[in-house]
Amino acid sequence: MSDSICLFCFSTVASMPTEQELEAKENDHLCWQAMEA
Repeated sequence: MSDSICLFCFSTVASMPTEQELEAKENDHLCWQAMEA
């Protein structure tokens, strides 16, 4: 399993078995803190 966290809000974006699936979830993450930066 691979985990991904948002470097702006530090929440867990996803835990997925493959890097490709993880990348798709990272692209779907909407972080209001990143939008304000």
